[in-house]
Formats: sequence, C-alpha cells, structure tokens
Amino acid sequence: MSVCDGRMCHYCGCREIPLIKEFIAEHEKVTDAAGDAVRALERGDTAAARELTEVMSRELATH
Repeated sequence: MSVCDGRMCHYCGCREIPLIKEFIAEHEKVTDAAGDAVRALERGDTAAARELTEVMSRELATH
C-alpha cells in the first residue's frame, strides 16, 4: 500500500503529463518498498528487507 493517499493532483490532470506520471510511479514504488522493508524488519526477515532496499537503491539511482 502506498503512503500517498492518492488525492494529490488528481483534480488537475498533471498525472497524465508523462514526466510527472513517471516521477509519481517511481515515488510510489520507492515508498511501497520502504514500507515493505520496515515490515520485513519488524518480523525479523532481514533478507527480504535487504532485497527491498536494493529495489529502492536501483529506483533512486536514476535520480
């Protein structure tokens, strides 16, 4: 589940601008992975948490 509640910018249509749409998708992917990593750590699954931080790292490397 994404941290974003989905209300931001839906009214103006900016999410249909390709660059903004891509940025939002990247942001949601990273925030979703971060939340999943925290939950993995809470249950003691360090391997899953490590994998998820690698997902975040790859996604953020483009910035």
